[in-house]
Amino acid sequence: KEPFKSLAKKTEKVFVRLGLEKEIEKDSFTALKIHFGEKGNKGFIKPLWLSSLIKRLKQKKAQVFLTDTNTLYIGYRSNSVKHHQLAYGHGFTQAALGIPVIIADGIIGRYEENVQVDFPRVKTAKVAGTFGHVDILLCLSHFTGHILTGFGAAIKNLGMGCASRAGKLEQHSVVHPRVNQEVCKFCGTCFDYCPADSIVEKNGKAFIKEDKCIGCGECLVVCTAGAIKLTWDNDKVRVQEKMAEYAAAVQKL
Repeated sequence: KEPFKSLAKKTEKVFVRLGLEKEIEKDSFTALKIHFGEKGNKGFIKPLWLSSLIKRLKQKKAQVFLTDTNTLYIGYRSNSVKHHQLAYGHGFTQAALGIPVIIADGIIGRYEENVQVDFPRVKTAKVAGTFGHVDILLCLSHFTGHILTGFGAAIKNLGMGCASRAGKLEQHSVVHPRVNQEVCKFCGTCFDYCPADSIVEKNGKAFIKEDKCIGCGECLVVCTAGAIKLTWDNDKVRVQEKMAEYAAAVQKL
């Protein structure tokens, strides 16, 4: 346990050396933006490493919480119920750290705030709604390799990690989702969840009308048959530019 305690104190020391402590005010909503890890993956910041930092923030009487957003892809972080369970399973619990976990974009990633930026790639960034109410956002990032961005760290943690599901879709994709009609069971679930009423029946299967689709990505998550897919943008430069612009948008909140 000694190395973990040492890392916890080092994390606190970095916070103090950067002069961030003076920014923390009593009752300020202070979000610790973090990645809770993937199921079966150990490549994430361990809860104990944050213990000294959290203690110092609580001494300042801040209202501190851990946060992340739901993923665009299906998995253990695609809705806030599973996301909470994963976070707790990795040790990010109230009992261990004394602060709650809040998933910033709601149950299925719909809770968002539009941020006008007028950047070259992004004109209106779709950021998870919780961040619009935060006074202090501390970005806690772990370094990892990534096939599209080269590596993942602070910019990815902010740009992709603070975006709503629709914001993630905008960064990752250049087309709207499409239905594989050979796989579609026509259960009707996507009809119920589509906020734009862009899904219709065609030949006894679901069909997405691109002229009405708003690109929110909800159908991707709720389709139990896995029939709805999108074409990922493989232009690395374009994805990275969008992500950097989203990171800048988060800082404008």
